[in-house]
Amino acid sequence: MRRSKAMRASALLVSTLTLVTAEAALHVPAAGAAAGSIGMQVDAATADILAVAAEQSLEHRATAIVGTSTATMAPAALADGMVAVDARQTAREETMATAIRAHRSWLRSVGEGFTGADTSLAVERIGRSGDVVTIDANETTMLSYAKIRGDEPPTTGYTARHTFVFRQDAAGRWQLSEDRQLEPTGLLPLRTAEAFVHGDAQKAGSPPAAPAAGVPMGTETPAATARPAVMGPTKGSGMVALAYNYGAMATYLERYWSSYNTAYRSFSDVGGDCTNFASQALRAGGWSDDLGWYRDSANWWYNSANETWSWINVNSWASFAYSYSGRVTSLSNVWYMGIGDVLQVDGSRDGSKDHTMMVSYVSGGTPYLTYHTTNRYRRSMNQVLADWGSANYYAGRT
Repeated sequence: MRRSKAMRASALLVSTLTLVTAEAALHVPAAGAAAGSIGMQVDAATADILAVAAEQSLEHRATAIVGTSTATMAPAALADGMVAVDARQTAREETMATAIRAHRSWLRSVGEGFTGADTSLAVERIGRSGDVVTIDANETTMLSYAKIRGDEPPTTGYTARHTFVFRQDAAGRWQLSEDRQLEPTGLLPLRTAEAFVHGDAQKAGSPPAAPAAGVPMGTETPAATARPAVMGPTKGSGMVALAYNYGAMATYLERYWSSYNTAYRSFSDVGGDCTNFASQALRAGGWSDDLGWYRDSANWWYNSANETWSWINVNSWASFAYSYSGRVTSLSNVWYMGIGDVLQVDGSRDGSKDHTMMVSYVSGGTPYLTYHTTNRYRRSMNQVLADWGSANYYAGRT
């Protein structure tokens, strides 16, 4: 049997897990045992089978956005036929694949496409209750850009958390019965992808919009989103001063887009990590701390014990960046953005910004954005605009 990335990762996990109770551990029924009874503890090979089945289901899904694939159905079996896919999950995958193919057609209409996909799955936890096994895992999928213009970046990528649910039938065969997607897939526009997300993570791609108490709303003018016939001046052209090390900002963004820098606290599960991540990248590129009371938007700093609201809050950051420090100036069109520039979005158009992103790559006049919550790497401006639709976009030159 093929030993995939997921199989190797799950084997390592199982070999290092300490299973403290029978109910918390993985089991397979002993020969002749009734369904749901507890038999011997599962060996690493069985855990590998379930992990590779989960990974293969994601690999199959990604093929829908690549090339001219017409795949619309989940595979009938996974892991060399040892894991089936039940009817409900098959129908769900068909619905998602149809949506992905429609998005692929739209991307082609704006001059974008993909030629390959590579998915890996990091298994974080395996648990069992009766005849149900769950695998908590984090997906990383990298997509290879088609060279339509010829100067596209090599790849784009995303991460997404999942809980896979497997059930064992009376004959002892495993079935994948559900993929509880805890974060939106990067294969679809954000708002479409959220329709497939379960439970409390349904808004995972949209950090809370409300500013901290006392933070004023910004007065910046929303940027136009139509691609102009003539691009504006770019950084380093002689018309735009290079105030900071934008290469260092891009390097930082692309190094830590999915593997967070442990030197900083993460806010992914407490409101969103997008502005925190942007602040880190700006500091890496030369932004200096501006000391003062942590609630005052005129200040911007981070230390081992605390940080200013302007470091982590979308609206407070905008107040500091535009109004108090003057470190950022508004751009009239999102397509004028260069490396190290910041894009913020007001999804509900109520004056309160929801999300912060930064440009880490530019080619052919197209900015590519890298950000947290959810984690995205070199997502094109076309895709970002599809993510948020008729939002207000605030493009800032740093």
